[in-house]
This record gives sequence, C-alpha cells and structure tokens, in this order.
Amino acid sequence: MSKDEVIEEDELGAEEEVSHEEPVEDLAEDDGKDRQFPCHQCGAFLQWKPGAKALSCQYCGHIEELPQDERSIQEFAFNDYIVSKGKASGLGTESRTLQCQSCAAQVELAADEAAHVCPFCGSNAIDEAAHEERIAPEGIIPFAVEREAARTAFRNWLKKLWFAPNDLKKTAYADTFQGLYRPWWTFDSHTYSHWSGQAGYYYYVTRTRVVNGKTQTYRVRKTRWKYRSGTYEAFFDDTLTQGFRDDINAEEYGLHAVVPYDSKMIAGYLCERYTIDPQGAWPHARSDMESEIRTVCKGKLGGDTQRGLTVSTAHSGITFKSILLPAWHSAYRYKGKVFQIAVNGQNAKVTAQRPYSWIKITLAVLCVLLLVAGLVIMFNR
Repeated sequence: MSKDEVIEEDELGAEEEVSHEEPVEDLAEDDGKDRQFPCHQCGAFLQWKPGAKALSCQYCGHIEELPQDERSIQEFAFNDYIVSKGKASGLGTESRTLQCQSCAAQVELAADEAAHVCPFCGSNAIDEAAHEERIAPEGIIPFAVEREAARTAFRNWLKKLWFAPNDLKKTAYADTFQGLYRPWWTFDSHTYSHWSGQAGYYYYVTRTRVVNGKTQTYRVRKTRWKYRSGTYEAFFDDTLTQGFRDDINAEEYGLHAVVPYDSKMIAGYLCERYTIDPQGAWPHARSDMESEIRTVCKGKLGGDTQRGLTVSTAHSGITFKSILLPAWHSAYRYKGKVFQIAVNGQNAKVTAQRPYSWIKITLAVLCVLLLVAGLVIMFNR
C-alpha cells in the first residue's frame, strides 16, 4: 500500500476492520515432474511428487515430513546436503594457479600455458599462487562467441552510450580480450511456504456538505479489510548464483546449453577460482527464491491494496552443483582510471563500467527544467 493511500485513508477515517475469516488453503503448484532428493538416513534418493506432504525413501523407508502450518516451518540445516568427502576436486587436468598482485583475482590455466595480463584490471603483475583443492565443476557452457565478435560487441556498445564524454569512443580501446570461465553455483530446493495478510477492497460512499450556502455531494473511498492465509509449494531448479565477488560479470546465460564438464573444453582459456563457496552462495540463492515466493504469495493474497503480508518458507532437498560459464574479459583506461569489460561468451551481451560527462548531464537537466517551466507558464495562461 502506497504512502499516499495511507494518508488518504487516515484523513477520511475510512478504514473498516473485518473479523478474520477461515484460512484459505491454496493448491500446490504442479510442474508435472517427479523430483528426487537425498535421504538423510541412507543417502539414497527421496521421492516427491508436487502436492505431496512428505518425502519418502523407497529403500530404507525413511519419511521426511514437510511443515504443514506456520508454527512448524523451519530451516533445514544446509550442511546436511553438503557434498561428501569423496567428491572429485579440481579441474581434472594439471593446472597452475596465478594471482594478480593489483586486484587479487585468481585464475587457473593449464600447466604448460602462460598468462601475462590480468583479465580483470589489465595489469601484468601476475605471480604464482598457492594451489588449493576446489570442488570439481559438473557442468560447463562452451564458448560460442569468438574473440573478434566480443571486440565488435564492445565497440557497438560504446557507440550507444548516452552522456559519455565526447572523446571516449576514440580513446577507449580494449584489444586484450581474454577468454575466461567463471565459477557459478546452481541450487535446487523444494520449498513449502505459509503466507498470511490482509487484503483491502475499496468501496465508495456518498457524503454531502455545504459550501458557500450550497449543498454538494461527494464520494469518499473506504477500505474493507479481509484476513487471508494459505500455503504455497514450489520446486526451484537451477537457481544461478555467482561464485565470485566482483560486480562486473556477464549476465543472461541460457542454462539449457550446459553440458557435462570435460577438462578438454577449457584448453586455451583461463579458469577463475571461486571465492564464494557453496555455504557462502546459498544465502543469495535462498534470497532470490524467497523473493519470487513473496511475489506469488502477494498475488494470492489479492485485493486492491494489502497490509501485513508475512511469508514463512522452509527449504528441503537442497542440492547444488558447480558450473563454469564463458566470458570475454578486458579493461580499458580513460584519464588514468581503469574500467572493466565483460562480454557474455554465449550471446555476446556486454556488461561494462563507463565514465559519464557531467557537462552533458547538467545540460540535459537544465533542458528538462526549462521544458517544465514552459509548460507551467502555458498552463497558467
């Protein structure tokens, strides 16, 4: 409910409270697919079908009950679903770890290959770093964009910039595009949510008043509030979360193109080491899931306006995997400052930092103010 609506209703004294109704039980979402989750007891797979209220193991008979009301909702320990100690690690091929002394980025490359320029900041201060075991990637999207196509995409991006300095297109030059596989995590989770809140429905009543000795009628908007509650069940498949901390990353990948990882696919490319592990990435994935859940529950609550919406969500059957996604990275300098570039290696979409011309922005603001002033003068006349 907007701030304006709150003020209007308070001034008119127009709110009406309605006693709580019986909770509304919503049907579970059904994607038509059976899902499998790890069994806490024997490690086999639990079976779940959309709309069911429990997960069951066909091997040991273990039953994992799902919460049925708001009081029973709780978070399942994520550590229960962390990969076992025997899981393969590394890239499946002999490699070296290099670290940039300027921006601290770490990348891996084949033992017989050399890298002289950092793909993130353009620095050539790259040294050997201590090699540590990593969770092996399970999927990868191979490069579909060539280096020259990435360079062309960046030039086209420059041409479309608004409020950029006039000399940027002539001086911004990025020739050292490097192919880089970046680490991402995908999370799956079965969610069960309980939601409740009040839906407000507008209605109008007619009032009369005397103005300058004349009786006038006018309409007053009121709000009838109704309490509603229900449940929402959904399965999230491959929620994508980055395994690195910087903000310059290629976006909008199509995960339909993910194929099983093979070390041969990274030959000739750098491979970035993840700096956010699964435990660190899971809160971001969970936040994205619960944001979508809240939007759905808001629609289920309905009404012309709403207040007091609360959503409690339990996650179960949480699984994850590591995947590598392709990007061309480079950097350019403008007036002594470094600006990073990322070009999606699947679809050539550009994400990059850029400078702004405050002279152009100031002139644009002045033009808008003059236009508004002219419209006000015309309206008054």
